[in-house]
Amino acid sequence: MGDVLRRADAAADAIEAAALRHTPRTYEGDVDLFVATPDLDRHPDLAATWQRYVRGLVVEHPVPYTHSELTGADALRSFGPILASALADRDDRPTVPVGCAVTATRETP
Repeated sequence: MGDVLRRADAAADAIEAAALRHTPRTYEGDVDLFVATPDLDRHPDLAATWQRYVRGLVVEHPVPYTHSELTGADALRSFGPILASALADRDDRPTVPVGCAVTATRETP
């Protein structure tokens, strides 16, 4: 295995170990969850998984893109207006600075 592959493998192991050690806190508020519908066969209970960590509503927004496609231009055009509307309707301020992305794997909320 080349050095690049060895480092990539080590990074993947470190990320997996960190995810397994992480204990998420409960979020006090509502969450808009953009659900990658082509991936639902791998994790059909995604909203219920997130609901355990949310003391508010988990509002699902199905989108016809895979998880890895969610940051592509077509996907963002499809759900950007929904996200903008949801943020405009909120009384609370986002807990993530504007311009930051929050990414989760199927193992984490």
